[in-house]
Amino acid sequence: MLAPPQNTFDREQYRLIDWVIGTIREHDRLLGLSASLSGNTNLELNGSIDQLNRSVDQLNTTVAEVVSLVKNLPVTVSSSNAVTNISINASWVTKATLTLEVPADKSRVSILATGAAEALDRTTGGVTVAYLRLVVDSSTSRQFSASKDAGATVVNNVMSGTHSRSYAVTPGSTITVSVQCMALNGSAFPANAANFAQVTALATFSN
Repeated sequence: MLAPPQNTFDREQYRLIDWVIGTIREHDRLLGLSASLSGNTNLELNGSIDQLNRSVDQLNTTVAEVVSLVKNLPVTVSSSNAVTNISINASWVTKATLTLEVPADKSRVSILATGAAEALDRTTGGVTVAYLRLVVDSSTSRQFSASKDAGATVVNNVMSGTHSRSYAVTPGSTITVSVQCMALNGSAFPANAANFAQVTALATFSN
């Protein structure tokens, strides 16, 4: 007998396969009895075997349909990553990244990426501004400018944005999602324990 698997779908497959094996064994047992009997008893037994054969054929069809149905179901996954103590430069630099693996039998993805970042302006008193953008594989979002903590002694630049895509993928390949930041004044946002960048992705894979 097969060792019972752990996840729900594999357990259901295991149950169906075990049922098929048991049915086939009963089929073989009845065939053996048929060979040793004659007359009306043998005819009745042959009728039972024919009915069992039909049941086995129907069961095989059902199992194949269930397996095909489950393989075609969409698979949704999510992931998030945050990095602290970041600095922001005068050019676009990746600050936080995550990766998602494309499941087997899936050839398309619809993905929503969100990004957020905060950085303290330690130099200009809030005159300069920081920006954020998201990159999903080779696709880059528009840039999102920071809002500021009005009246703060050290002005905090708060950024957030989203980027969505739907495109063909290869099973087993990796999708990279990242958040990037840049500032008009590269010296205004040195590394600080309060600074951070975070990227989150929600992806639905389908056939």
